[in-house]
Amino acid sequence: GNTGSSMSYMLMTFLLMAQIALLVLESAVAMIQSYVFAVLSTLYSSEVN
Repeated sequence: GNTGSSMSYMLMTFLLMAQIALLVLESAVAMIQSYVFAVLSTLYSSEVN
């Protein structure tokens, strides 16, 4: 009885941590993508002119 509830609590904590880690990773990727896009567009505009 008691072991099952503690296991589900551990599982919920692990799933929450994994979700937060994925969210942080996705935010970092989005920031990197926008940075790369800005750098590439400035390079392209300086090449064209």
